[in-house]
Amino acid sequence: MPEITSQTFGVTLDAFFEKAVLLKDARIPEIAQMCLEAFASYGLSPKQIALRHGDSLFNYDLAFPLFGGNGSFAISAEKLHLDFKNARGDKDGEIIADCIAKLNEHVPLPEFSTTPIEPEQPFGPNQAPADVCGDKRGAISRRLRDTAEIVWRRT
Repeated sequence: MPEITSQTFGVTLDAFFEKAVLLKDARIPEIAQMCLEAFASYGLSPKQIALRHGDSLFNYDLAFPLFGGNGSFAISAEKLHLDFKNARGDKDGEIIADCIAKLNEHVPLPEFSTTPIEPEQPFGPNQAPADVCGDKRGAISRRLRDTAEIVWRRT
């Protein structure tokens, strides 16, 4: 049987907050400053951090790119969105894991909601059955904060 190998890979994470955060409660200046400090070693500059302000309630996001646009971070009223693309090899995987760890350690974010993603657990609202997404046995879990879990492993 022919072996298939990948040259590049990507990681996308959407972690939803337990409840939506009003703009007035979002601590945007503090989060922006913490992100700047946490990701300065990866070349993040103040001019790259942008607040999109749609209205004064829930229509906003704080976003910034990294790695020439191959990494992007966005924090909205409802979720944290991380996207990494065009990664190559173990070193890039370590950098992605470091970015997630830096965000977890340095940036004050609201509590995340959880959905069980283990074979023995009942399906949650954002989880497809095994015949759609594949068998989940052997999944590796990493904690992001105290409640959100990143779960994924190709078998």
